[in-house]
Amino acid sequence: MTTTPQTEAYLVYTLQTGQASAFATLHRNYSSALFNVLVGLVGDYERAEDLLQDSFVKIWTHIHHYDPAQGRLYTWLLTITRNVALDELRSRKVHTKAVKYISQRSSELTQPVVNTGLVNGSVFALLPPKQRQIMELLYQKGWTLLEIAKKLKLPLGTVKTRVRMAIQTLKQFFHQDICLYR
Repeated sequence: MTTTPQTEAYLVYTLQTGQASAFATLHRNYSSALFNVLVGLVGDYERAEDLLQDSFVKIWTHIHHYDPAQGRLYTWLLTITRNVALDELRSRKVHTKAVKYISQRSSELTQPVVNTGLVNGSVFALLPPKQRQIMELLYQKGWTLLEIAKKLKLPLGTVKTRVRMAIQTLKQFFHQDICLYR
């Protein structure tokens, strides 16, 4: 649809005042053009239909941010629609990486070699006995560091050091998992 500045300004005014009929007009006039852009970006008609709906929801909820001084309405609509599509493509990329990673990790976990702690239900089993004992008291029993130091007859600094070392060991073990989701 080609709009004159007056009709576009009126449409924006009616949209910003929350008139549902204006939204219907907006959808009728711009949906096919925005749909074609989405199909071009995501390459899937059904997914483009869903993204078009997401785009119009975002347009409706953010119409008060539109500023005619910064550009035409169609350009603003196109930018929102494009951003919705790019979010979808990024999501697909992360999902694809995650599926690949999970399938690789699941085959490793079905044949446990070192990870017996994970099979037995406690990641603390991955730790040396002195660290494991402190971490179990701290996280499973809810004891304070001072209570652990008294119970094990250790200096408080030793308990703190073993907790730090245990956390570093677990962080190193799960480093690959952590990096995947950054």
